[in-house]
Amino acid sequence: MESKTVGRNIERILIDHKTDRVTLAKYLKVSPQTVGYWIRGEKVPRLKYVDKMCGLFGCDRTDIFGSVDPNVDDAITELTPDERELIRAYRASAEPYREAIRNMIIQKTTKK
Repeated sequence: MESKTVGRNIERILIDHKTDRVTLAKYLKVSPQTVGYWIRGEKVPRLKYVDKMCGLFGCDRTDIFGSVDPNVDDAITELTPDERELIRAYRASAEPYREAIRNMIIQKTTKK
């Protein structure tokens, strides 16, 4: 995990949710300077703060820490809020629904 990546991800999440570091700092009960350190990649937030951010923004740790797999395409780590929400909904679905979603996407993308 690279601290600069974590900082870029936190900044992207703040932008996506139209909030700022001062508001985040108040929610987490840390100083705005602390959030600034995270965003600049000077420090990495503790897991308790990461988990609180995930709860606030409806994301998971990988949205903040980024991919742990170096073979993952960069486009996957740059998902829009709608794409991230679709992935969360997919993961929360029962397997029969997941299969139906996969089949629908395959059919739509292979038809021309």
